[in-house]
This record gives sequence, structure tokens and C-alpha cells, in this order.
Amino acid sequence: MTEEGLQHFREVQGKENPVLKRYTIRYELGSARLLQGVSMENCALLYPETQGRSLDEIAAKNGPFFPLCWSAEDNDEISENQVSRMRELVVSEFPLAEPKRQEVRASIMAAIMQAKAAAK
Repeated sequence: MTEEGLQHFREVQGKENPVLKRYTIRYELGSARLLQGVSMENCALLYPETQGRSLDEIAAKNGPFFPLCWSAEDNDEISENQVSRMRELVVSEFPLAEPKRQEVRASIMAAIMQAKAAAK
């Protein structure tokens, strides 16, 4: 990551040493499917209808949430269109997923605590 990228995350998170989350690169077959139910994947948080769909279906309909590790278009380079769409996802859509991710975590923790209390 460039210094400019680090500075962006410092400002967004208000931390000198920000948490840097990995942008998933797909090393799976396009036929691999997202799990249904609880998912922490950005595309499932933003677009619940993507649960259970193949990675190829998601890429075609919702954008490069799981970009190929090499380009399917040129076999040499990722297209500028795909790079542009990835930037758009990271800047505009991924931040929208974070509050939803927190809600999912909170509901999971509440269920765990409820189960622990019931077991006593």
C-alpha cells in the first residue's frame, strides 16, 4: 500500500496504526458459491441476494467483489474498467458494509451469550 493509502486509512479510522483489511482476490473457481445464512463477505452484507450465488454470477451482476487473480479479458492485464469498478467498490460500497458487519457480529454474540445463559 502506498503512503497515500495509509494516510487515507489513518484519517478514516482516526488511528496512527490503522487496521488494514484484505481485499479478497479470488483463487477459487467461478462456480464456487457463497454460503447462505450469516456471512461477513462485503457483497453478502450489501446485497443479501448474493448469498448462495456463484462468484461468476456475483461478478457479472454486482461487480468485482471477487476479482480473478488474472484477467479473463486479456490474459495479460486487468481491464481499466475492472480496476475502476474495484476502486468504486472499495471507496463507495465497502464502507457501507461495515455497520452491517457490526450488526451481524452483535447478533452472533447475543446468540452466544443467550445460549451460555440458557446452559447454566
